[in-house]
Amino acid sequence: AISEIAAGGLVHKSFFVRVEGDAADGAFVLVQRVQQLGRGIAWLDAGTHENLLQASNFVQAVEERQGLMIGCPEEVAYRMGFIDRQQLHALGKNLQHNSYGDYLLQLALEE
Repeated sequence: AISEIAAGGLVHKSFFVRVEGDAADGAFVLVQRVQQLGRGIAWLDAGTHENLLQASNFVQAVEERQGLMIGCPEEVAYRMGFIDRQQLHALGKNLQHNSYGDYLLQLALEE
């Protein structure tokens, strides 16, 4: 039974069990691996309106205070070596009329 799996210790402690749906509706068990998040990583719950607002405020504070962009795939690609400085600059130039493009251009000029 689902309750036996969730409460009976049939899952290793590095996993957690979540029951989705109602047992009468054919509930299923979702087992996911738990990993400790490293330094500089934050888990933001946005499941409620209040949580979404808190997450938004957190992102805004980090971006404004640290001058870093959160959720910038071009920066990740550049830092991981998937694109070079010229490609990053070209991507920023396409978006140069907003703060996102300005951030990419500034990043391409650094280092």
